[in-house]
Amino acid sequence: LEMIRSLEIRVADLETIAEFHATYFRKEGTSPLSNPALIGMLGEIAKDLDVGLQLGALVDQGELLAIDIGFARGGRYYGYLTGFHPDFQKFAPGKCLLLKRIDAWVKEDGIKVLDFLSGDEPYKTGFTLGDSYEVQTIHWMPNRMPNRARRATLVAKKFGKRVAKEAISKLALPR
Repeated sequence: LEMIRSLEIRVADLETIAEFHATYFRKEGTSPLSNPALIGMLGEIAKDLDVGLQLGALVDQGELLAIDIGFARGGRYYGYLTGFHPDFQKFAPGKCLLLKRIDAWVKEDGIKVLDFLSGDEPYKTGFTLGDSYEVQTIHWMPNRMPNRARRATLVAKKFGKRVAKEAISKLALPR
């Protein structure tokens, strides 16, 4: 088990994990880590200790078997992306990685809650016993002028939705 956190993360680490994830991406489309802009942004936010970026890898005899990318903040671990090498699927390397990481998260990072975010990946039900929760969206954007305008739009849209829901509930209209 190899774990690196925040300032320990180098661009080469991100590139290695991105290449692995893109190569073994199993969903329709392409891995989000195929986008170099995302790798650049992850490199930038790794420098911010408050973000809590972490990379985990399960390695056997120099071979990368599984990866995990996430964020440790406020007693929670937010799992962003995982992946595993399909040649080793029968050994469940992704689950092995997460089980080893759970111990490390608790001991080293004080994590009390694992949040695997939204998605229908089968491993999530095994770790959560099928519990679900309301999903909220996080928008990661570099703090630049065009993104400030996007953020203002997102905040306004969220405010508008909240006002509309309150109005509907006051009118007792069905949603």
